Amino acid sequence: MSLRIGDLIEVPPVRTVIRLEEGRTGSEEIARSFVFTSEVASHVAVIADALAGGRGQGYFLQGDFGSGKSHFLAALYAWLAGGEGRELLSEHHGGLKRLGDTAKRFL
Repeated sequence: MSLRIGDLIEVPPVRTVIRLEEGRTGSEEIARSFVFTSEVASHVAVIADALAGGRGQGYFLQGDFGSGKSHFLAALYAWLAGGEGRELLSEHHGGLKRLGDTAKRFL
């Protein structure tokens, strides 16, 4: 009997649609499923630095359909609002952890 890829690895179910409101209603699930790629981590670092500096900023978020824009925003909202997923996200990004240690409220 020959092996199949499914016999060797386990692929968790992937949700193909994330809504921004899920950062509020399902922050822990959003945080658990969020992946900090090097590019995403650098973008979060820019936002964390701006928040730490206390200065206003505006950002454009653009990407192809299905690239994770809504997931990124939902995860950012979950962290900013201090939802259940905040600690999970802070564990994966030093800038968020340092900002969280200041006990500032953002939303």
